[in-house]
Amino acid sequence: MTARKIMLDPPAAPAPDADETARVARYRALIQEGLDELAAGQFEVVEDIDAWLDTLGRRAA
Repeated sequence: MTARKIMLDPPAAPAPDADETARVARYRALIQEGLDELAAGQFEVVEDIDAWLDTLGRRAA
């Protein structure tokens, strides 16, 4: 007779609160927007990341 291991389902994660649900929805919408832009051929080629971040008002960490 061969030994068998019984695999139990992992415990369910707690349900996300409203803020987390909204954050995930915004994140998914931004990803979809980026994918739609790529599919439409809209993109930028960046050679100098620091200069590009400066144009956005951001600085590399």
